[in-house]
Amino acid sequence: DEEERNAFGMRTVFRLIYRVSDAIITHTRGDREELIRDFGLRPDKITAIPHGNFDFLTAMSGISGDEVRRRFGIGEEESLILAFGAIRRYKGLHLLIEAFADIADRHRKARILIVGNRTDPGSADELEQMIADRGLGDRVGFHGEYIGTEDLAGYLEAADCVALPYEHIYDSGVLRLSLSTARPVLATRVGVFAEIIRDGEHGYLVEPTVAGLAAGLSRVLDTTRTDLAAMGAAARKAFEEEHSWPRIAAETAGIYRRLPPTGPAGTDDGTDR
Repeated sequence: DEEERNAFGMRTVFRLIYRVSDAIITHTRGDREELIRDFGLRPDKITAIPHGNFDFLTAMSGISGDEVRRRFGIGEEESLILAFGAIRRYKGLHLLIEAFADIADRHRKARILIVGNRTDPGSADELEQMIADRGLGDRVGFHGEYIGTEDLAGYLEAADCVALPYEHIYDSGVLRLSLSTARPVLATRVGVFAEIIRDGEHGYLVEPTVAGLAAGLSRVLDTTRTDLAAMGAAARKAFEEEHSWPRIAAETAGIYRRLPPTGPAGTDDGTDR
């Protein structure tokens, strides 16, 4: 069908790009391994250098965390788990709602807030229907609109934890935003989440299933706010050190210094033959 033809065409284009490149940079180790496996590229041609942190957010002066809580009627005594970002099926928000339905009666002071642009309207409609069908309208807030950059830090500040229930992922700006603003995370053990998050130190890692997320939600809600804040602080410290822009710049410059000084890419196509 048309989708398969487009996918084949894109793979052909990328194969040509990879062939004429002297070096390739990926943001995650998983991306690097996939390129080696799927395109037969030499390992020494590809380097994984992570994306940098988003510390600039802490200087933004938009809405405050207290204002976010008041806007959505979330009490100070209630625990808030935030899920934000463009709404798409692969992000697993349907799994999160099902998991919360399983544990909501045991955690009466827990709330979930889903915030993000309705990029996939069908999935957004499905989520709203799920919330209504499971009687969670007073426990799960749904705000299907784009949040401006200046307000992101406020939404994160309002949350006790950020949920990343994705079914699969390569890299994640939401993860980087969360760690840069000292928020602990509940994430599935997929892609970049498994590479960066230290389970029990920066938050919790779970399997991408309803049962896994239900258990993870209970772990978060059984953790004191003081301990969650300590996890967030530890996550930010590690992220600032390991994903600092000076470090990334130095690693990137090192790749350029190793490239041929002049002329176009050589005849070596970079594949492992």
